[in-house]
Amino acid sequence: MSEVLILGNGISRLLHEEFIAAWKGELWGCNRIYLHYGPRLTRLTGHIEVLREAREYRKATGCTFEIWGGHLGGVDDDTKRFTCPAHFCKDSGTTLVAQALEEGFERIVCCGFDLGGVDVYSPEVATANKKNWVLRWRLLAQHYGLDRIEFLGHDHKPYILSDASEAAYMKRYRRGRPHIPDAEYRELFEKVTGWTPGKVEDEVVDVEYLKGPRVGWRTQYNTDVAQILADRGEVRILSKEKAAEEPESAAEPVDEPDLTTEPPKKKAGRPPKKKVETEE
Repeated sequence: MSEVLILGNGISRLLHEEFIAAWKGELWGCNRIYLHYGPRLTRLTGHIEVLREAREYRKATGCTFEIWGGHLGGVDDDTKRFTCPAHFCKDSGTTLVAQALEEGFERIVCCGFDLGGVDVYSPEVATANKKNWVLRWRLLAQHYGLDRIEFLGHDHKPYILSDASEAAYMKRYRRGRPHIPDAEYRELFEKVTGWTPGKVEDEVVDVEYLKGPRVGWRTQYNTDVAQILADRGEVRILSKEKAAEEPESAAEPVDEPDLTTEPPKKKAGRPPKKKVETEE
């Protein structure tokens, strides 16, 4: 059986180091993964500047991994070009998965693919919106199917294949909370970020705007803010079942809502100055 292990850089990868160490087949990775697994990697892809660094690392250490690119620009003479359909060549992780599917690998194991959240090498992107990653996985599922895909750790396939919003994970990690429910991931998340579950965890509700420029838009507020807006008639508080449904309009407003308890009062304008006539 032809098989490949593809390493992403979500922190869940840290839970599977023994599995990675025992892996004997093809080993592909994204971005700065070469810093940990360079001697064992067979393929690497990533951002242009990272691939430049990887070339220098490969030259200095004698590693033999191939550098694949072109999907993000910056192709050098030694760069291998992806042969999967161009519309799958976006972020590094799903591009490697698309290539493995295109080449016909029978078993494709994905490790460290958290679909957003805390990154091993770039903690500053922990709350970056990565819902496009979910959309790309859904495109892969439509084109190739996911029968050959195996997620190490949490299985994202039920979510990818469901009708749940692509923002479901994002709503949690953008608030600095673990979006993967597995106990071992949550424990690791606490160690890495210092986050601890607290009362606020249960104080967030989904709402839908009923009027104004945000009509139809859904978001989340803590219960106190949501109740203020509901009392004004601006939103309705959604049940969990209703919140899981896809909204008719998902357009986000440019501005933030006014969360004060009373609408601001208009200041009275000054009366116009009287024109004073002078004798010539």
